[in-house]
Amino acid sequence: MLSASESDRSAENGAQSEARLVSAPNDQLASRPLRRRTAPSLIAICIAASSAVFFLDVSLHQDLALPVLYVAVIWAATASPRSEFALGAALLCSVLTVLGMFLSEAGASDFGVVVFNRLLFLFILWLSTLLLLQQKGAERKLRRLSLVARRTSNSVMLTDPRGIIEWVNEGFIRISGYRLEDVFGRRPEDLLYGPETDSTTARHIRDQIAREDTYHVDILHYDKSGNPYWVEVQAEPLFDDTGAINGYFAVQTDITDRKEHEDRLKVALKEKEVLLKEIHHRVKNNLQVISSLIGLQSRRTSAPEAVTVLKESENRIHSISLLHENLYRAEDLSHIDFRSYMKSLTNHIVSSYGVTDSIAVEIHSDGLALEADQAIPCGLIVNELVSNSIKHGFQQADPNSPCTIRVGLRERTDGMLELTVTDNGACLPNDIEVEKAPTLGLKLVQTLTRQLQGTLTVERRGGTTFRLVFPKET
Repeated sequence: MLSASESDRSAENGAQSEARLVSAPNDQLASRPLRRRTAPSLIAICIAASSAVFFLDVSLHQDLALPVLYVAVIWAATASPRSEFALGAALLCSVLTVLGMFLSEAGASDFGVVVFNRLLFLFILWLSTLLLLQQKGAERKLRRLSLVARRTSNSVMLTDPRGIIEWVNEGFIRISGYRLEDVFGRRPEDLLYGPETDSTTARHIRDQIAREDTYHVDILHYDKSGNPYWVEVQAEPLFDDTGAINGYFAVQTDITDRKEHEDRLKVALKEKEVLLKEIHHRVKNNLQVISSLIGLQSRRTSAPEAVTVLKESENRIHSISLLHENLYRAEDLSHIDFRSYMKSLTNHIVSSYGVTDSIAVEIHSDGLALEADQAIPCGLIVNELVSNSIKHGFQQADPNSPCTIRVGLRERTDGMLELTVTDNGACLPNDIEVEKAPTLGLKLVQTLTRQLQGTLTVERRGGTTFRLVFPKET
């Protein structure tokens, strides 16, 4: 026996437990232990109901009028998430239906009719059981999907095959400000599109809906207050068992912060491009000033050797100046079009030596572009080699034979770049070794070749060909 104090404590603990149960959230009440406690009571209800139907069936002799109530028992059993309950209830009702047939007091002449009716009812009973289980399973799956869609932070929308809204979740309401009654029966473009919504994207969505196809786009929406926001929309068509489309399931993710960050990056990148262009422009101007000063000095100098040195220096500076000018005018500030750069450079060199009419220059580049760090040494190398061809290769040229200098750049199969400068003038004398050449120009070529991590070879057949192979910068 419990003492009075122990009884009071038990009552107090029971009251606290009951209070905790009442105050517990719905999710806790739906926990697994509680669901287990509901199973025995459901079994007891089904057994009691089926027993009552059996008692009435045997007592009142109404043939199939009373056994039809077994369907209600099975319907109640399908409330359990476990299909075994419904199948067990169907089996119990089947057994009771057969027992009721044998305990019936119908005459012998009517017994065959009773058997046929009961067998027909058993078929209907099991067919109803399977259909109910299928329906309940679909309903439970739909409830789970609805729960996920309702609680997700993303915006979820269900539309009919024409794109008319049928349902939205709380995420949609939170992001857009529209409630279900505001959007039901209307198209998204009637509510969510605004003056800055991209018409091409909107047309793409309409085309995909007409094709009954998926679509994945970023689009600008407007909320109920008229404030714009960006969403990433992923939409999938929903099909029934026959393959006919039932509607669309669309998930919209708010990407406004991401878009604003991208816009800030674009503005910052544009500002840096403008600044870099201005730097190239100023470097080009400064180099042109230096080149002009050297040109002025060469015209004031009477010594031929000094004039030659100043002209070569002017051409070298001009080759670098041309590079910065091309970069200043280019859309891509990290690469320079080789053909355009070489055409400007060789035209200036030929013009500076006054041989525009007597020497032709051909450029072959296969549309290649060079990194700026590689373009400067390549430009200086071409400047030295073309100048060398003009000064030494065509001194004894045949007036009837066209003088040609070819500058080419190609990418080899091994991924290396090959720069060639070829002339059809006099061959470079065999006693001149490029590696040990005493002239400043060829020494500069060797130094720049090492800077490019390349190798330089010379071919002396039908003119002179300088071949420079160097790795492509990545």
